[in-house]
Amino acid sequence: ISDWRMLDMDGQEFYWTAKNEGLLGKAPFLMVSAENERGKVIEALRAGVNDYIVKPVSFKTLQDKIEKLLNSQE
Repeated sequence: ISDWRMLDMDGQEFYWTAKNEGLLGKAPFLMVSAENERGKVIEALRAGVNDYIVKPVSFKTLQDKIEKLLNSQE
């Protein structure tokens, strides 16, 4: 789980770095961000992010997304 906006790099850059260095393995990647622009969401999903949540996010939404991602890995 990563935010889109971070100090040293954005979430998409973090995703690519972790993926290219083999740190993710088969783990799903969830992006959370205040960026609700459709283009940003599509950009993240095309990059390989498994799902995207727009802030503010409720605990229930986060829980549901995590469960969905983990169940899809089985």
